[in-house]
Amino acid sequence: GKVTVPKATKAGTYVLKVEATAAGDANHEPGSKTVIYKVVVKKARNPISAKAVKRTAKLAVLKKRAVTVKRPMVVSKAQGKVTYARVAKDSAKCLTINKKTGKVTVKQGTKKGTYKIKVKVTAKGNANYKPGSKTITCKVTVK
Repeated sequence: GKVTVPKATKAGTYVLKVEATAAGDANHEPGSKTVIYKVVVKKARNPISAKAVKRTAKLAVLKKRAVTVKRPMVVSKAQGKVTYARVAKDSAKCLTINKKTGKVTVKQGTKKGTYKIKVKVTAKGNANYKPGSKTITCKVTVK
């Protein structure tokens, strides 16, 4: 028999073709039969992970202008484009986040203290992985 196997490098539906051939004998004619199977390769769960990192902003600078600090989280194993969104109900009003870079801006005039921002980190996914997200709470301290 002969088996035709498609090269599968991405999730999707593939056709597997199996052809069986019999030579025949004194009582039977030679013949063949082809069976086609559809094989579905599903996308895997996105392995995205995120860990909070503390960031600081200087009070002296905040008296003059807003301050943007580095991304207050480390994102790893994300499959696909990553975006960031502030979860408003659990975040300090003085903090905003850049949706593309994940950098956090502290508003001008913010007083000393530690402020929390809850962030939903989303990975768009790709040909082999589904979209996925993680929500974490990060801290920014004004000194």
